[in-house]
Amino acid sequence: MSTVTITIPESVKSELGHFSWVNWSEAAKEELVKKQNLIRLLDIKEPKEEKEFVEWAVKIIREGRKGRYEELKKKRLI
Repeated sequence: MSTVTITIPESVKSELGHFSWVNWSEAAKEELVKKQNLIRLLDIKEPKEEKEFVEWAVKIIREGRKGRYEELKKKRLI
């Protein structure tokens, strides 16, 4: 397995430190694999309707997450 080093802002690092019980390396790895799978899926020559459906699903998920960070921050969960 390869090693990847990423740079994040100091403010993000300090907030991540509040959640020491989270394995951030594993979380990042899982997200990278998900992104890779999505990119691979979108690169496959799919029927137009299926590709549109995938794009629509991604859009819905992103819209659902909008403002979630600020919402949790207001509730002091982050």
